[in-house]
Amino acid sequence: MQGFSSCSGCGAPTKDYSGKITVSEAKSLSPFRMGLEFNAPARGGWNIVHIAMLLPESYVIFVCPAGCMRGVTLTAADMGALHRFSAVLVSEEDVLNGNREKTIIENISYLVDGMEKQPRVIHIFSGCIDHFIGTDFDLIFSTLGKKYPNIHFIQCYMTPTMRKNALPPVPIMNRQLYSLLPKTENKRKAVNIIGSNYPLPEENEMLEMFKNGGWQVRDIRWCDTFEEYESMSESMVNITINPNGLLALHSLTERLDQQEYYLPLTYDFKKIGNNLRKLSDELSLPLPDIDALEQKTDAKLREAAEIVGDRPIVIDSTMTYRPFSLAKLLVSYGFNVEAVYAESCAADEADELEWLKKHKGDMEWRYANHPSMSRRPAFAKNDISSDTLALGQQAAYYCGTKHFVNVVDSNGLYGFDGICKLAELMTDAVLNPKDTRHVIQLKGMGCKA
Repeated sequence: MQGFSSCSGCGAPTKDYSGKITVSEAKSLSPFRMGLEFNAPARGGWNIVHIAMLLPESYVIFVCPAGCMRGVTLTAADMGALHRFSAVLVSEEDVLNGNREKTIIENISYLVDGMEKQPRVIHIFSGCIDHFIGTDFDLIFSTLGKKYPNIHFIQCYMTPTMRKNALPPVPIMNRQLYSLLPKTENKRKAVNIIGSNYPLPEENEMLEMFKNGGWQVRDIRWCDTFEEYESMSESMVNITINPNGLLALHSLTERLDQQEYYLPLTYDFKKIGNNLRKLSDELSLPLPDIDALEQKTDAKLREAAEIVGDRPIVIDSTMTYRPFSLAKLLVSYGFNVEAVYAESCAADEADELEWLKKHKGDMEWRYANHPSMSRRPAFAKNDISSDTLALGQQAAYYCGTKHFVNVVDSNGLYGFDGICKLAELMTDAVLNPKDTRHVIQLKGMGCKA
């Protein structure tokens, strides 16, 4: 299959239009042409509403046209969080009368004045239209701040027109989530794990290193009050494992003078060990027995390989933001990885992609949002009978299988401990089929209101 075409007369490769190539045909880390997209009805992934509501004692107000509100309103309803959600709708008249700032301030004031108990924080989400027409949000926020001095207002963005830009909405939302942490000189022997939708489990080897070294570990998901959230500013160190947390990480380093570590998710034993050694060397943490961890993980993978056998495996990028690293690990243990669904390959995974080209060049790289994906037949014909083992909800949908690992955004599966748990989940997925149609309809898997 030829994944690239050439410009007439110049021979230069152009982006792939088909939505499917083999990894050996990939000429770049972003081989697909972006355009019209299809979104699979696999709803477990998080969005900006889920992330905003991680902040305790907060309220969310969206200032957007009615046509933009359906998804976020349904998200709040699915979470059982409509009591923390309101909308200020934008009409054509609002846009044309040149009085946007006054209208927004009056409507938000009406909402706040009518609340039985005022929240500590209000996230105000602005849509594309107000940025197109130049609405003065500095004026809006300064006015509201003076009118309601006991409420913190955070500017947030629902701007899907910027999803492909250098600063798309999710990294910005992560930065804004931690923007209220106050500057303090009172630093404690504590570390914040930031930027991920799911916390790491207590038995994770990185967390155990900190706890064994006498450090307190903090995560916004463990904060029940606004005061607990504010205490994260007293931590000496911030760590993110998610690329969507990098903007927040750098912002906190600059603003609060906290030490930062980006220890990205990886399925490479050597890289995992290097991350642990770095923390041990630089923060004087007790280093676990890495050889023993590697041996335990190796055994778990071999056990899973015996049960999974040669059935095809498909991985998607909603399950893990490092699907090519995971594909390399599984291929190296003899698993039959048939395809990866991903829009692009991160620079962190370039080495893994090159390895796959040499050792599994016929593995398919599929663009999950390609328009042709709307014609996948399995669910339309209610034919959910494939033996494929899917890692991720999108892969389960496209492959029409009941055998899938129901994990979103890696779900805290990090390091050696994460790989061991993933191997167990793969085994369970083979032995215990799921009701795929029902499970993938549950929006924002694992979120809390």
